[in-house]
Amino acid sequence: MGAVNCLFDFAVIGLYFLVIISTGLAMGRREKTMEGFAMGGRQIPWWAVLASILAAEISAATFLGAPGEGYALRNFAYAQLAIGTVWGVW
Repeated sequence: MGAVNCLFDFAVIGLYFLVIISTGLAMGRREKTMEGFAMGGRQIPWWAVLASILAAEISAATFLGAPGEGYALRNFAYAQLAIGTVWGVW
């Protein structure tokens, strides 16, 4: 049963990378300049830029580890990180 789960996991990860790479290549072909590709033609809403910056600043380890640590310690110390980051970037 373990081998089947492992193969399924690798298939899901492979599909994820295939979708991400395909999307990037398709979007990259539409832009004619590097500035248009990097800046999105300056048509990206502010909230999407904020979400992108937050996602880059807060790593996956923090996203997964902070709730577990808060649950284990029974406090909201890590909630300050998330709320403070959003407040500070805004």
